[in-house]
Amino acid sequence: MTKSILSTRVIINWLKLIIIFPCILFSSIVITAFELYGMEFILLAIFIFTVLWFYRITYSGNNVVEGLSVEVKLKLNFFGVKFITIKVNGIKLIKNKLVKGDEFEFFNDKHHLSVKLKLLKGDVFSPDCTLAVL
Repeated sequence: MTKSILSTRVIINWLKLIIIFPCILFSSIVITAFELYGMEFILLAIFIFTVLWFYRITYSGNNVVEGLSVEVKLKLNFFGVKFITIKVNGIKLIKNKLVKGDEFEFFNDKHHLSVKLKLLKGDVFSPDCTLAVL
């Protein structure tokens, strides 16, 4: 059983965040400049919600477990929704699986692979990932 901590690129995440806020500010000025009989605020809310939904922090880790190359990616958005992608030897087993809780377990019978992912509440920058070949 191999235990690893998924890593992220903190500088890129901060740059994306710094770029998003001026875009939201500019779009709010542009949208509210037009008189759409009250619909501009609904359009602004939809735009801000969409931008925050698609802004995701990516954590990834590569491990070799008994000859299998396992890549685990975790994407986390502003609303706390997690998307998981698992690849074994370059083949995607799970693509963008939506996870609501803080723990995720995956078993694959073909490769006899067990993946357990746990996101700790206080440690957002380093989720734990446990890989095992059964």
